[in-house]
Amino acid sequence: MAQQLPNYLEMAAELRQSSQALADAAAAHNNLSVEIAPSANVPAIQAWEIKAMLTTIDQRLQAMDLCMQARFYNVSCMLSNGRVTQPKTPLHPLRNITTNQPIPNFPENLDAVEDIECHDNFRSLLDALGEQTNPQWTLQETRQAFREAIGCHPI
Repeated sequence: MAQQLPNYLEMAAELRQSSQALADAAAAHNNLSVEIAPSANVPAIQAWEIKAMLTTIDQRLQAMDLCMQARFYNVSCMLSNGRVTQPKTPLHPLRNITTNQPIPNFPENLDAVEDIECHDNFRSLLDALGEQTNPQWTLQETRQAFREAIGCHPI
């Protein structure tokens, strides 16, 4: 499993583009809401269906916003973690991309990463980061995928 660390500048540019797309979608959503509101001649059932659709769109936009906030935060932490070379140096904990909350049981340092001996622990951490895992991976490959996902250099 010889993977290179991601290009953080490219990731930041992609996040900025995604953020702009999210802002554009939110603006379009607001414009659509304003345009639909005065439509008095729309049958009540259609208006209800439109409102339900707009609510769904709003929920999706909120979820995307949480994800974007977490990813922006995580890129900063990954850059900091990329400078960690000593086993006891504290890692900057990343956030869950679905909730934008700190990931529970995030390892404090590289020694703690090495102490994890369970695939499921790594998988739950990687899932919180939105990273794919492979059930065929060895523990060492899963550990390496986690190290790369948090911005640490390969072993």
